[in-house]
Amino acid sequence: MFTDQHRDDLLTAVALAEFSYRRQRDTPRLDARSWQLAVNHLSKYGIEPYEAVDALRADDKRNADAEFEIRTEMIDAPIREGPEP
Repeated sequence: MFTDQHRDDLLTAVALAEFSYRRQRDTPRLDARSWQLAVNHLSKYGIEPYEAVDALRADDKRNADAEFEIRTEMIDAPIREGPEP
């Protein structure tokens, strides 16, 4: 699971990459700069901007699976009705 900072960096990189993609025809210099910022945000994690969405999806799935396991453990736990005589 990611830390909040890791997740924030991924979200920022995705936004910058999306901006870069949508603005590439209108403002090539701004496009290049936003892509480079996305790359810089992700360099410490060893992934490229186009991989950031997949990383976020994988983390969401891990979080959902972990939450499901916790709920299952709570449901499967025996109910104790009090001390045995």
